[in-house]
Amino acid sequence: MDQNNSSNHDDTTQVDEDTKVYDRRAIEEELEKKHDELTSDYIGRNDEYYKDKFNKFKQKDTKLSFNFVAFFIDIYWLVYRKMYGLAAGLYIGFYAFGIILMFVTDLMGLGLANDTIIFIVGIPFVLSKVLLGMFGNYLYMKKVEKNISLITRYTAEEKEQHKKARTKGGTSIIAIFITFIILFTFNGTMAFIGENSDGTFDFESMSAIEIVQVTTVSETDTTPLEHALDNQFDQSDWESYPFDDEWVEVVYTGTGWDQEDHVDEVEIIFDVNTETYEVWYYQISLDGTPLAQEELEHMYFEIFN
Repeated sequence: MDQNNSSNHDDTTQVDEDTKVYDRRAIEEELEKKHDELTSDYIGRNDEYYKDKFNKFKQKDTKLSFNFVAFFIDIYWLVYRKMYGLAAGLYIGFYAFGIILMFVTDLMGLGLANDTIIFIVGIPFVLSKVLLGMFGNYLYMKKVEKNISLITRYTAEEKEQHKKARTKGGTSIIAIFITFIILFTFNGTMAFIGENSDGTFDFESMSAIEIVQVTTVSETDTTPLEHALDNQFDQSDWESYPFDDEWVEVVYTGTGWDQEDHVDEVEIIFDVNTETYEVWYYQISLDGTPLAQEELEHMYFEIFN
């Protein structure tokens, strides 16, 4: 009898242990499913591509996975994926390196030409593009996991967690657009004057539209503004409206696509001083609605602070 009782007790204990293991696995599977859903919500577009890369990082214990989009458009990919801090770090790093290089060469009396300085600055610029292409997916995974961890830790309700994941994550076409304008207004005039000092353009014979079109995006990105806009938008059109003998308003219009593939009409207004050949950004509109100054200032603060 005692032996039977002992056997029954052992069977009961084993059943309890099996039940605990099953329950633990069920809980783990539920948590994994929830984490996977939150990851999809946070990533948004192309979530399957990125989740596949994330899984390979963990399975193979590696950080390498080349992202050609990150390589080709670098800072714009970062802000598209809302990695504003890293984008700011890259840009400020290049900007500071260029200024320090010009200061040192001037101090040493080397007198390097602008093209030479741009070439030297271009070396770490290209290197950073390669590194971002190689490690961009891994950096993005770390950001996604960090923010999902914060969301689940400080937000109890599951519905609210998914809402926050979609809000904080996803992609932003507007961020690309605003970053483009910020880089242009930050550096456009300086780079333009630099080109002028070499006598590259005969500004006196150029129209206000042509002055805007040949303005370079930045000191390190010497792409003319016309080409940069044509690469970003379709159906480009330019118009000019004189204010007086000195100032002319130049209006650029084009079309682009948002995250839901909705076609947006983009309008950018520039003010051009035809005596000093300075170009200033004035206003951006999407589908006829001007972006509020507060929106631009908020994005500027997020990127550069």
